[in-house]
Amino acid sequence: MTKWRDEKKRYRQYKARKQHLPASHHEAIDAVERYALRFGPATGETVVTMLEDLVEIFEQGVRQGTPVREIVGDDPVRFADDFLANYPANPWAAKEQQRLSHTVGHAARAEA
Repeated sequence: MTKWRDEKKRYRQYKARKQHLPASHHEAIDAVERYALRFGPATGETVVTMLEDLVEIFEQGVRQGTPVREIVGDDPVRFADDFLANYPANPWAAKEQQRLSHTVGHAARAEA
């Protein structure tokens, strides 16, 4: 029970830190967060750690006066995927990736 409470407290702290970002950075981190929560790790503790790391990237950018585009680059999806590569894969996402590859492979063989 304490672990869950600790995660909840850390998540609330993440949300508070995010609120202090300038509007443009806040909007960008919201978008990356949405993507990361869908395609990133599945466990609570790892998710909270990932979000803390994400807000740290944006906070550093703000401290250094770095515009959003320089933080995430020209391809935000690539930024998010590269960021997510630092965390364990979501088993559900990996299963769906395998399923997609298998189904498309089957469809391609059926055409031949």
